[in-house]
Amino acid sequence: MILDEVYKESILGYVKKDSPLNQYIASKGSLKKLKQLISGKDCGLDRRYLKDIWQVQSDILKLNLVGLTTKEHNQIEHEVKSVFDVLNSNIAQSFVYAMYSIFKCLELIANKYIEERGQKAYWKEGGLLRLYVEDRIPLNIPLDSGQNNKFTANKIHMVAYEKFGIKDNEVHNQIDLLVCSRNYSIHPEAANKIFCKNKTIKHDHIFAWFNIVCLFLSKLDNRA
Repeated sequence: MILDEVYKESILGYVKKDSPLNQYIASKGSLKKLKQLISGKDCGLDRRYLKDIWQVQSDILKLNLVGLTTKEHNQIEHEVKSVFDVLNSNIAQSFVYAMYSIFKCLELIANKYIEERGQKAYWKEGGLLRLYVEDRIPLNIPLDSGQNNKFTANKIHMVAYEKFGIKDNEVHNQIDLLVCSRNYSIHPEAANKIFCKNKTIKHDHIFAWFNIVCLFLSKLDNRA
């Protein structure tokens, strides 16, 4: 049966209409041509990851997010929708632009809880922001310390760790990968100063990072 062959070829979304005689002529040549038609660049199978991205977006937009101000809600919603829109377009470097929107979402969430005063970052509710150290309990830093606690990665890590109780190393590793990938794309000339040299953003990166946005917002939704 031709549908069996189509299934083996992973040609998803194929629709068959029976002929009156219910006769099928399947050849390797015709199947190959069909597969090429719907799995070429920028269409069909080549962009099947969009279904997963759409699902994450749908999950996010279902959240109430009553803990956000109208301005915060509108800003985050705009960036969330931008992820799918840019990936579903023909824009060059769509993964990079999707990454920027994801980064902006996490930055906006962090800024809801954190503010900068002079050379240090503080929780808006009071208290100096600690310094996240990979695979370790966050460190307290003295006010007169020269250590920088206000860089964006630290803010995102600490909101995840202390506000949302997210201590899974894989999540924090993905946050590091997102931040350094974003920094690399903006400042490629300073690559020797950046520990991450992830030059190629792929759809699996976007999916993992977009899920972190969903995780953060679901935690925020539960706190409201």
